[in-house]
Amino acid sequence: PVSDHNHETGRGLPSLREVSGGHGQPLSGAQLGIWFAQKIDPSSSAYNIGEYLEIEGHIDSRLFELALRQVVAETDVLRLQFFEHNGEPRQVVNSDVAWSMSFFDLSDEIDPRAAAEAWMRADLTHAIDPTRGPLFGFALFKISTERFFWYARYHHIILDGYGMWLVARRLANIYSGLCRGVSTREGSFGSFAALLEEDSVYRASVGFSEDRQF
Repeated sequence: PVSDHNHETGRGLPSLREVSGGHGQPLSGAQLGIWFAQKIDPSSSAYNIGEYLEIEGHIDSRLFELALRQVVAETDVLRLQFFEHNGEPRQVVNSDVAWSMSFFDLSDEIDPRAAAEAWMRADLTHAIDPTRGPLFGFALFKISTERFFWYARYHHIILDGYGMWLVARRLANIYSGLCRGVSTREGSFGSFAALLEEDSVYRASVGFSEDRQF
């Protein structure tokens, strides 16, 4: 059982960098709002979103990190890099992102949950610069032999609450497979370039004008 405590490659398609001749792609409508808000107040942590999942049962931390690495490797939005080109915000999907998963054994603490939550709350207060990756952070806390917390934090410019749930579900599927000795790419996410294309088509449509007027 898992209880959820909320705080609020391309397959067959080229990367954003390849599509745009090295200058990346424009941001989506939703991303632009977050980009400018963060630019106005660079020291704000308001656009950090995070959650932790409480996992009952033993977790193999090595396999867990392997599963996480597969999720990051196959999920375009987790490898987004933002920058400005000719005064405009742009984004590309990096082929690789350097990151590590923090692991904490708190099983000897008087109150392991309080210690874990204090660390998570502190992490959420750190302002994240969208132009410097990675735009996510992961930690695994051992509370006892049969209880673990998995913490995930993202910048809102790459994910929303529903996206966090999709990543967590994908992680669970990959980790479960690795525990059975099975590795698969089935169920991985589609291309971010395709999502941006859908956003661009919508914003140029009659439907967008009607929605805006409404």
